[in-house]
Amino acid sequence: MTNDEAIKRQIKQNERKLWIMERDFRAAIVELMEANPEFDLSCATDLACSTNLAMQWILAGKIDHWTTWSRRCLDYPYDDPPDCPS
Repeated sequence: MTNDEAIKRQIKQNERKLWIMERDFRAAIVELMEANPEFDLSCATDLACSTNLAMQWILAGKIDHWTTWSRRCLDYPYDDPPDCPS
């Protein structure tokens, strides 16, 4: 494999990863907006707004809204995450 072929292959792999991330991000945004009507698309796509809203939820005790927290027991079982059901 030539260097050009290797570079093209790496670009194609990276494009696929970005597409998967974008698809998953869109699905997460839709799920979040359906569960929380006060969260609109303009806030979801604005870093400062979405971070502020997420911090408000976490401080209000709604950490389970945060995807990584709600999935911690499934995604990281060997890291001994806190508060997982037995």
